[in-house]
Amino acid sequence: MTGISIVVPTLNEQRYIGQLLASLEGQAHPPPFEVIVVDSSDDELTRHAVVESKGSLDVAYERSLVKDIGAQRNHGAGQARYDLLLFSDADVVLAPGVLRECATAPVDEMFVGAIMHKADVDTRASRAGLAVIYALIRTASAVGVGVTNGDFLLTNRLTFDRAHGFQEGFLLGEDTDFGVRSCRLGARFILFSKEHVVASSRRLSQMSVPKLVAIWSRAFLRAVFRGPTPRSSRIDYPFGTWT
Repeated sequence: MTGISIVVPTLNEQRYIGQLLASLEGQAHPPPFEVIVVDSSDDELTRHAVVESKGSLDVAYERSLVKDIGAQRNHGAGQARYDLLLFSDADVVLAPGVLRECATAPVDEMFVGAIMHKADVDTRASRAGLAVIYALIRTASAVGVGVTNGDFLLTNRLTFDRAHGFQEGFLLGEDTDFGVRSCRLGARFILFSKEHVVASSRRLSQMSVPKLVAIWSRAFLRAVFRGPTPRSSRIDYPFGTWT
């Protein structure tokens, strides 16, 4: 069975990383896997949370000298042992069969993959937001553009190397940009629909669903035609500054 290297970039994620690790420890009949946490926090709180929560998991903790999510993902991929690479945010929770479904992905064919999401707070607004996002994903994939989201992005070493990893130094959209560039190189887009992850709604405490969907849609279109959104952008997006 194919092994999976799970790369988790973090910055002050001590409140969330334990839930992710618990969901990984609770996977049903998973393939071999490792977890690589690449942390850019200024303190030791995230590291302590990893140590306290890892249980029997194979977890490596890496320090990042830069607060940049693209650079941290690239750092983690450089340490990975397995050919399948799963890039995950710290604030998601995996359903028990997720890694088993991920293991069905190819290792000798270029691909990028996303998965179905559920919100941790089930409201009409969150359901509507997810419906819009998946309509965008399915429409884009129908015309050959894979929409990849950095909170759960599955690929393999072949694709990662040919795409030269993630672009670094950007505000947002570097995850979508990776998928767009990979598909232009011939990668197949796969939407894993048998399982799901539960996504944190913490961003909605600072921003409404319509505004967040509008910003993500704008960032997606920019990534398709121009590349990721730069840090110098005046876009009102407080989550990608990493400073």
